[in-house]
Amino acid sequence: MSSIAHSGDEDALNAYIEENAEELRAEVDHLKSAPGDAATTVNVTGPQCPMLNKEWLSWLGANDTHFRTLVKTASTERAPVSHCLFAESSDFPAADRTYPKHPSTISAHWLAKLRQCRQG
Repeated sequence: MSSIAHSGDEDALNAYIEENAEELRAEVDHLKSAPGDAATTVNVTGPQCPMLNKEWLSWLGANDTHFRTLVKTASTERAPVSHCLFAESSDFPAADRTYPKHPSTISAHWLAKLRQCRQG
């Protein structure tokens, strides 16, 4: 017998398999012999995902209303997933912003170099 990856009561699972072995085997044989809905809808001749601009334009032309519906509902469907699970704690305050630091004083060496420059 092959091993089964299962989390839970393995003895109960094995007992269930032994009690219903004939029914389970018949279901497996039926699923293997008859093509399911997924097998009949697969387009074997062409790519499943558009790759080129021409393919994307063709797909968007054929699925324009479906695509626009997905775009309109994307934010509302994503909102429950992207909410904060707990409030921000004062233990983790926001970090200070870092900005470029300007020198507070101009060095004498740099000023001497500027005085030596000649125009023209």
